[in-house]
Parts: sequence; C-alpha cells; structure tokens
Amino acid sequence: MGFDGDGFNREVPLPPDLKISHIRKAIEYIERETTELIEVYFEQANVFSGLVGIFGVRALHSLGPYKETQTS
Repeated sequence: MGFDGDGFNREVPLPPDLKISHIRKAIEYIERETTELIEVYFEQANVFSGLVGIFGVRALHSLGPYKETQTS
C-alpha cells in the first residue's frame, strides 16, 4: 500500500476540500481531549469508542472545511 511516513495512505481519495492536515489536527485534538478518559477504556471499551467518535466529529467540525447546516 502507499502509506507515507505519517501513516496516511495517499491513494485513498478524500472528500472535496478535506486535507491530510485537517485529519492530522483532528487526531491531535482527539488525543489531547481524551487523554484523561483512558480509564474508561479499561472499564468500558465500547463506551470509550463512542466518546472518541464524538470527539472526532467535534474535531472535524471545528478544524475541517465543512460547516454544520441548519435544517428545518
């Protein structure tokens, strides 16, 4: 596979306007914000997985090129 030094496969197409830098910043945000929640992983891995997913959505929303739209 075409993984680079950072572990990203450059052959995988990304959605329009999403860059590796957005993903990298989102990963850094998730790692920073969930560090204190690691005990949850040891007790309830599935709950921790859900929390990481929530932080991931938050990170991509705030750091990525896409903005939330309001629906009626």
